[in-house]
Amino acid sequence: MGVQGLTPFLQKTCPHVLKKLPNRFQSLRGKRVVIDGTLITQRFHFVQNGHPYHHILGWYRLLQELQDNGVSAVCVFDGKERSSAKARELQRRLGVRLLANERKVIEEQRLQRLNGLKDAVHQLQDADPDVRNRIAQSLKDTALGVEDSGISALLEESERLSGEGLKVPEPEESPAATETTELPPTTPLEEEKPTSAESSSKIASTLHSLFLSYKANVAKLVSLSIGPFETPPPPAVPSATTEEEGTEQIMTKAQHQLTVEEGKFWRKAADALLIPVLNGVHAVIPKATETELDRLLQQSSFMAVSFERRTKGPSGETFRQSKRIIEAMGVPCIESTGAVEAEALASSIVLGGSADYVISEDTDVLVYDAPLIRNSTNRLEPLLVMSGQEIRSALNMDHNTFIDFALLLGTDFSQRIANVGPQRAYKFLQNHASIEPIVDIVETVPRYDLRLPRDAYLAQIDIARQVFQNLPPVPPEKALKPTVRDQQAVVDILQQYQLGRLLDEPDYEGWEYDAHYRGNYFNDNPNS
Repeated sequence: MGVQGLTPFLQKTCPHVLKKLPNRFQSLRGKRVVIDGTLITQRFHFVQNGHPYHHILGWYRLLQELQDNGVSAVCVFDGKERSSAKARELQRRLGVRLLANERKVIEEQRLQRLNGLKDAVHQLQDADPDVRNRIAQSLKDTALGVEDSGISALLEESERLSGEGLKVPEPEESPAATETTELPPTTPLEEEKPTSAESSSKIASTLHSLFLSYKANVAKLVSLSIGPFETPPPPAVPSATTEEEGTEQIMTKAQHQLTVEEGKFWRKAADALLIPVLNGVHAVIPKATETELDRLLQQSSFMAVSFERRTKGPSGETFRQSKRIIEAMGVPCIESTGAVEAEALASSIVLGGSADYVISEDTDVLVYDAPLIRNSTNRLEPLLVMSGQEIRSALNMDHNTFIDFALLLGTDFSQRIANVGPQRAYKFLQNHASIEPIVDIVETVPRYDLRLPRDAYLAQIDIARQVFQNLPPVPPEKALKPTVRDQQAVVDILQQYQLGRLLDEPDYEGWEYDAHYRGNYFNDNPNS
């Protein structure tokens, strides 16, 4: 979804083409924008927040911000058909969802494990001192064996892999493609004071099993990233603040970090249970221990929900609900026909003179030669404005050469040549105006790899060129004309979806989770 690595390249090569608008839409009063409705709806859908209808909340706030600042808008959505040129990208996205399902199962197992640990700690709170110390020492011996068991090495490998490109399972190879992994039912510990040898043994056995589950999850996290499911590097998607067009990283640093923190907690829990007996009274387990466990449970719960949402893209109902609030606010919605993508139609409307900017996160818009506005969905960040024509001028490229540059970087329609990054691609095109002579060169150098037979690669390039060189026709002006805002319909929709509080408190943030969790798990923040 977009041109891989384009913005980081521009930041280094010609940063002046990246214009930030701190006042956001106040700087665009009197302008008209075309919103990539499909992509923006997806952004709202995948945001991790406490409200089940965040897509309606997101659209209401975005359109209200536009209208408050005198900016008119049109929304365009993908049609029902998908471009055959994007078949590889669509296959990759399916693989991403299957892999997200595997990650979700790991988090569900973590939740079950931490809840089991919480039950055990609760029972040990009132245990006889000797029983408690015996169990704690056994746990301590087990948990401190982390370093000797190879878990540390696996965690280091997990951290390394979490920063690399995603290795996506092919749909037909993943068990998640045909079935949903179910967790075994939990068996809560009996609410009895664990004084007997039998009860003590049961708790010790439970803790041992839970810790083995932790170790197994660490191994699974790494195995999901190193094989056997490995595919060529995928096209880019919207990414984190420092690498906005990087590969999607389902093996997130957040999940790795939570796994590290869980391992540390096991050792802390053992130490906490070993608090000595004072004056014949055994000390209580420190409140900080329970607080830390609750924090881990909360983070794991948030992450499990995030993975759950990742496995399921926006439904047809999500899009229908989004269009309903958009149209009620007086903004026309247009659905592209055939296999035309929303960003292509939006670019055509702007280049045809019927609007000024495209609002999207998809840098394909720049390849079409249209001006792009990013960061629209994050009200706390400046808007980022980029112009395809200004970028071409800064790079001294005509439109056809810039298209080839984007295709060398990697797009939804083409894949990157192995070991040909943005800087090398730029140098190649400074000496050769098109891809064909570059292919002649890379075929003679072993370190480069087309990943496809030459004819197949060039056929892919030819199709991709046609996509970017041929814009769809601009809809008639009547279809672009704003309608009258139906305030009563807006009120009814917000109240129907439990968002009525916005009418009295437009800036109410009660549905938001702490910023620490917002959009971080998948490194997919659009801000850059």
